[in-house]
Amino acid sequence: MTRPALIVCVAAAVAICYAPILLGMANQWWSDEDMSHGFLVPLVAVWIGWRERDRWRNLPLQSSPWGLAILALGAALHLAATLGAGLFAGSLGFLVSVIGVVVCFGGFGLLRAWLFPLALLLPAGSRSPHSQYK
Repeated sequence: MTRPALIVCVAAAVAICYAPILLGMANQWWSDEDMSHGFLVPLVAVWIGWRERDRWRNLPLQSSPWGLAILALGAALHLAATLGAGLFAGSLGFLVSVIGVVVCFGGFGLLRAWLFPLALLLPAGSRSPHSQYK
């Protein structure tokens, strides 16, 4: 399997594993007027990454086994969210897993190049619909 095909398969696997979390985030963005900007944030992050593509395309890709440890941390956060820790833990787990995939395939050099767009994706927290601060 070629490297791009492997990356696409891994990205699809992460998206499938986190589908309930991603749907929960989209639902929160859709139903909570304080979070409706959430739909724009990933688009802005992708745009920034695309704008800087010449910089990161020229970086040497050096796979790192540390990516597996980062993926394990993301999986632990996903498990915590599944066991009741909530949407915040799940969305943080998704971001940590994405970072793990980047480190696995591109190394820490690629992570440094993508750090700002990825930092934009940090979850702002989530509120219960029954929150007293509504």
